[in-house]
Amino acid sequence: MLAIPKQSKNQELAWKFVEFAALSRDSQLFMFKTANLFPSLETAYDDPFFDEPDAYYSDQAINRTFADIAGGDIPMYYYTPYFGELDDLVRDTAYQYFRQQISLDEALETMQSRGEAIKNRYEGN
Repeated sequence: MLAIPKQSKNQELAWKFVEFAALSRDSQLFMFKTANLFPSLETAYDDPFFDEPDAYYSDQAINRTFADIAGGDIPMYYYTPYFGELDDLVRDTAYQYFRQQISLDEALETMQSRGEAIKNRYEGN
């Protein structure tokens, strides 16, 4: 994911980079062929490189398999409307535990009680 901060002094130049890196078929193919960064542009999937055999995969055209999967209908996985808050809670609480700022019991209690409070706020309980 690429982002251009509002505070950027070179927003136009930053956007040109985004166009170059993310919206150019040739750039995406170059990054794939040189750094194994799989293209997000489906228009790149018709390149012959995808059909080349890969020795690691018993000479299968594994990139074609990946392109077929990526170009198909991949169902979106929906967590919850409050997943971000729960994710932050777990990460922050685990950090406190690993830094020995709280005990394991305190970490588990914090995640349980605050997690339920977040869930209840969204579900109106």
